[in-house]
Amino acid sequence: MGPKRPQGFGKKAKAKKQKVDEVVEEVPVTNELTVELPAEVDSNDPVTQLEGLWLTWLKSDKDNELILNGIVHECDRLLRNCKQNGGNEDIELGASFYAIYGLSLAGLAQFNTEESETGVKEYFENAIERIENGMDKFPGEEGLILAKSQIILDRIPLEYISQMDQDSHSKDFPDVGELLEEATRLLEVGIKNAETKENYAIFNGSTILSVLDSFDDLLDIIANFGRDYNEGLDSDAEESDEEDNDGQNELSTTHPLFKVQNNDQYQMNLRDTIAKSLELARKNEQPDESVQRRYRKKLGELLLLEAEEPISIYTALEFGSDEEESGVGEEQAKKSKKAQKKAQKLVGQAIEHLTAAWDEEEPQSWVDLAEAEISMGNLFAEEGEQEKWYGLAEKKLVRANNASHGKYEEVLSNLRGTK
Repeated sequence: MGPKRPQGFGKKAKAKKQKVDEVVEEVPVTNELTVELPAEVDSNDPVTQLEGLWLTWLKSDKDNELILNGIVHECDRLLRNCKQNGGNEDIELGASFYAIYGLSLAGLAQFNTEESETGVKEYFENAIERIENGMDKFPGEEGLILAKSQIILDRIPLEYISQMDQDSHSKDFPDVGELLEEATRLLEVGIKNAETKENYAIFNGSTILSVLDSFDDLLDIIANFGRDYNEGLDSDAEESDEEDNDGQNELSTTHPLFKVQNNDQYQMNLRDTIAKSLELARKNEQPDESVQRRYRKKLGELLLLEAEEPISIYTALEFGSDEEESGVGEEQAKKSKKAQKKAQKLVGQAIEHLTAAWDEEEPQSWVDLAEAEISMGNLFAEEGEQEKWYGLAEKKLVRANNASHGKYEEVLSNLRGTK
């Protein structure tokens, strides 16, 4: 999964935005870059201009640090010149200002990973400091609590995991577990505070989703840590060296990521949080359909991930080697049936969510559903059931392949090869 950046936090100020001329405002953020702000931004209000600039960053490809630098410089200027801090500008800095300030500083860390470990650390420490300054002024503000969770979740891979290797020891990285615990606690508190205040709008945008994206990405990085060295090997080489490499990818019990990698609770926590956020997002008078689809897509992906273990057990017991098949007993048959039922239930739930995540404008959403249907077909020994699910998947893959000019030809060919 690619890195996701924080989004949102402009809800309060959005209500105060004044509709201005439809002409797009151009604002120089550095000496080298000028960006266009949304038309609804009030050109007389520097705080809403800042929020517009932040929105521009969120909608961009997030590959130009000049925009982030411009946001940070503007935050510095506003903080220095506002009357609250003894300046001469009549500006009111709310919670969203401090969230943007902190998230922008944290965002700059990704552009400075080559400098030094210290450089990345300073960006994150400064980001946390800005967030905590805001939290002192606005206690219990869910946007700031979620921003801090976001920053910590982004900090762990960039500042800590990037410095690890297979032989790293937990004594050299004692903060990782505590940081992850703090981030998940803050996420829970932020959601609870928003629910208590009936601030359902925060679930109707990208604020929560961006934290969930970072949480998901982090767990994915940890789950695959130490296994990346096999990437690039062809399948024959991988298969022939399977015995030699057996266990080589496993982390030692003293590795700083061992406990997280072997604890399903974080994955369950993420799934429950997404489900809760989806429930609260539906309480908006006008739920954003694109946001609903993103929640559903995430739930579908996590359910498929959870299904991998029972799928593996069922496949090994039901379609193992001839030697295994000849020795299948009653107990083994029971285990196979139990794994099959569990996998079918999880994949079925994933299909339900991925069906709801269907986007007529996004062929990848069709492919996601088709791949889940293929997984369901693989969970049946009966040819009729297999063909039913494979047929459903094939129709979607053909459509997606045609719409994307052959992008999914390999997936489609693989499916047809199994029929």
